[in-house]
Amino acid sequence: MFTLCVLNCDDSQAWTPIDFGDMFKASIHEEDKECDACYIWNIAKENKLPEYIDTCTAIVISGSRFNCRDNLEWFEPLCQLIREVEKSGKQRLYGGCFGCQLIAYALGGAVDYNPSSNFVLKAETIQIVPELFWKVLPTAAANLSSCCSPEADQRCDKIDESIIASKKTFNLLVSHGDCVTQLPSNATLLASSESCQHEIFVAGQHRNILACQSHPEFDLQYSVHERIWPAVVDTSQRLTEQEIAEAKASFAHYTGDDAIFFRKLISAFLRAQK
Repeated sequence: MFTLCVLNCDDSQAWTPIDFGDMFKASIHEEDKECDACYIWNIAKENKLPEYIDTCTAIVISGSRFNCRDNLEWFEPLCQLIREVEKSGKQRLYGGCFGCQLIAYALGGAVDYNPSSNFVLKAETIQIVPELFWKVLPTAAANLSSCCSPEADQRCDKIDESIIASKKTFNLLVSHGDCVTQLPSNATLLASSESCQHEIFVAGQHRNILACQSHPEFDLQYSVHERIWPAVVDTSQRLTEQEIAEAKASFAHYTGDDAIFFRKLISAFLRAQK
């Protein structure tokens, strides 16, 4: 039985009616499988982990408006959970954006402001390290249910080998002021980008923890245009005129196909057997 717990790390009312928990549930949870269960827990509101966390097969740590420097009450229990998952290898874990950063921090890596010191908001090309990326995720790739279709966000069971052989980049949405500046000692770098050297990595002696700085769970219209852009650009004015122009240009060419592809990999990674 596959059971998923999505730990929503953001308590902002801005993410209404669809929040991080809803996004990941839609991406990973299969409503038509009776054996599946998906729990969403807003740790930012509850200030503690759910009692059932140890019974879950897989865990997702979402993005957040907070950063590792905030040192909130629920940070250390979550860091301890990450360390326990790494040590035991009994559960699989995915962390996105803030989740990615907290994983690195909990396991002995380092997190700081972006190297540019500027907020990053755009659709960015992620360069993978193919010989490592597809070694870490071969089981995940094999678990997909049919060839990935960019036309529909449907579950897949198999990725055509030609796709794996030719896939060198992902174009994904990024939105962050901080990033991982040093990997934990037990982590392997899988991908980099212009704004973040440690964009995607796998961690743990069991390689059961996957972390990604970008946001494959985001929908461009809802997440960026309707939620993040008004707050970051219109209100806070955190982008320069040049960065605004670059962001708009990147969004004009964004299709979302790679996000669909990567969400399938996340789902299959979390479901993979040891």
